[in-house]
Amino acid sequence: MDTIFGIDLGTTNSSLAILRDGIPTVIPIDDNGLVPSVVSLDPESGEFVIGRRAKRRSILFPDYTVKSIKRLMGKDTMTRIGDQELTPEDISCKILAYIKTQGEKTTGKTISRVVITVPAYFNDAQRRATIKAGEMAGLDVVRIINEPTAASLVYEGPDTEAGRHHILIYDLGGGTFDVSVLRIQGEVREVLSSRGNTQLGGDDFDRKLLDHVLDHLRMEAKVDLSDDQRAIARLTEAVEQAKIRLSVQPFVKILEPALAEQDGKPVHLDMEISRSTFESLIEEFIDATFYEIKHAVEEAGLEPEDLDRVILVGGSSHIPAVIEGLKTTLGLLPELAVDPELCVALGAAVQGGIMAGEIFNQILVDVTAHSLGVRVVGEEDDYFDAKPDTFAAIIPRNTPIPVTRSEVFFTIGDNQKKILTDVFQGEKKQCSRNEFIGSFTMPLHPSPKNSQIVIEFSYDLDGIIHVVTEQKGYDNRKEVTMSVRERGAGGVQASISENYLQRKAKKLIKDTESPEDDPLKIQLKEALDAYSKAISSGAPEEDIESLEEDLLDAIESVEEDG
Repeated sequence: MDTIFGIDLGTTNSSLAILRDGIPTVIPIDDNGLVPSVVSLDPESGEFVIGRRAKRRSILFPDYTVKSIKRLMGKDTMTRIGDQELTPEDISCKILAYIKTQGEKTTGKTISRVVITVPAYFNDAQRRATIKAGEMAGLDVVRIINEPTAASLVYEGPDTEAGRHHILIYDLGGGTFDVSVLRIQGEVREVLSSRGNTQLGGDDFDRKLLDHVLDHLRMEAKVDLSDDQRAIARLTEAVEQAKIRLSVQPFVKILEPALAEQDGKPVHLDMEISRSTFESLIEEFIDATFYEIKHAVEEAGLEPEDLDRVILVGGSSHIPAVIEGLKTTLGLLPELAVDPELCVALGAAVQGGIMAGEIFNQILVDVTAHSLGVRVVGEEDDYFDAKPDTFAAIIPRNTPIPVTRSEVFFTIGDNQKKILTDVFQGEKKQCSRNEFIGSFTMPLHPSPKNSQIVIEFSYDLDGIIHVVTEQKGYDNRKEVTMSVRERGAGGVQASISENYLQRKAKKLIKDTESPEDDPLKIQLKEALDAYSKAISSGAPEEDIESLEEDLLDAIESVEEDG
């Protein structure tokens, strides 16, 4: 029987596990179950250092060290390490290759087939990037599994097999947050809903605390160290340790001698921080997780009182403000998972064991974290015949998988020659605001306007999307398979047009003979440029939404003036 290992590729730490005789076990690497997800380049030898050694080097060589690369997975960006520029997949590959090599030394086994965990709210691009990193490291990634779902596989439920109960898994890690609601009955573990934020985690808490320390130094020592990379590296390590200690102590002291020099004299840090100060600094982030909890419970069709247990996963879930907030919000005392920092890897090992044929008395039913659908033509308005950038969901998010769903659409003209099926993933009404998966074209037989077109989606546990487009009443259909492993297949094209708002703004500007003399048109053009730049650069969602409101206001002002 082949062994399939489980890997938790985390933002802050990663880990490796295996299912042995029905018991999931973490494989120690460098005498520890957690491997820091840190990569450093030795400037002298030109070799890469991974894990604990890399983390220790981050203070001496901050320009040669990268942390938290998971947050950039799926983005078209490069990260500089010394004189080299690497993609997020390149860096994650080095972490996975190190885990593979060291794990093989520890176990004496060849590590080739693996299950890798990802945040439940990772989109298609982020999942594909994770698979690519694994394959670059010489691994066969047989399954990508959501982190809260993996944690549920090692959750010890009630003794009774007949009883049904609901659990909420609160997974707050170093860089991401997930919440999943599950129904457990006997051997069946069914995910009812998943929500999250892939840009919220302990790193954000560290950054808030670091800013607080830097402000203290500006006020008390009259020194600004925000551009001193070595001092920032030291302080980042110091505030991370302070954050951890504040989970068990009401006050901590941060002592960092000789951080820098000013007027020929050393600058020392001797600062006390209270738990209440720290919790006030991170309150907005904790509140954001409770917002996701509220909607996850609603989307599961439950009320807070329907929950039986709340399980904490991830190192940042230990923070007292989190525990107290969950007690207040849900009326339940949260419980630590089997091991909050290792249970995800353990669950991945369980999934790997099940796939390898080991007997493990659990049946898992997972859900889609994001809606899957197509681009369609929406309602008409005064400026265009229609809105050609409308998203129509065929498989709504939180649908149990595997699943097959279909919807009927209609042609927009007599004797329409072809139909373009653009597949997207996300929740935005505008397709171009969602994650593009792929597209394909199918010729049509001559037919009158409003002829029926049926589009069917099938989505499986491996992230494979099977799309069928059929022209009803004719022997005319086309099937395409798209995978999270590769962006599309079988004639799939990767092109995303401008969205409706951008085209509308451009038309309003174009309709003016001298837009440069019109203050409202100037304001509209500035709003359009800022919005377009934010979308193309992959700016945070809240920034895009704010700029979208500005653009809508500018469009409305021009329309009212005209």
